[in-house]
Amino acid sequence: GVVMKIAIKEGQDVQEGDLLIQIDPRPFQNAYNSALADREKIAVQLGNAQAQVARYKTLNAEAMVSKEQFQQIQDNERALSAQAQVSDAAVANAKLQLDYSSIRAPISGRTGNLNVHEGDLVRANDAGFLVSINQLRPIYVTFGVPQQHLAALNRYRAQGTLTVNVTPPGTDETPEKGDLT
Repeated sequence: GVVMKIAIKEGQDVQEGDLLIQIDPRPFQNAYNSALADREKIAVQLGNAQAQVARYKTLNAEAMVSKEQFQQIQDNERALSAQAQVSDAAVANAKLQLDYSSIRAPISGRTGNLNVHEGDLVRANDAGFLVSINQLRPIYVTFGVPQQHLAALNRYRAQGTLTVNVTPPGTDETPEKGDLT
């Protein structure tokens, strides 16, 4: 669909579930409304078929209707019951497609480069990504340990979890505390 709205800016912090990008929902909304109408139509037909089965049940017991006619009415009710299940699945699928028109943050973090603009056409199987989100909490830091300290480090790790303080190079920020894994 067509990108209707970009709700974020590059470098913005987002929470899980926040709206990132809105794709034109009108075709999906129309399909959803159509599926709801079809489901309602089948529900009415099923209700009528169930009422017919109930009416003809007593007539069948009194031999006032042929077995073939009663069987046909029961078959019609079973077929409509199956169609009702199919229509429920169609409504659920249409709702899912409608939900896909709102792209939400799967994780909390900071947005990276936006690779789309309002008015762009996007497809499900396009190569690349619309926007990246970098997880900030927890954040994993990799660093090397000099070999002469490795034996002592392993000895302390055997006693329990080790706490580390990490300060990014060249900054005056306070150190971040974490666990050594």
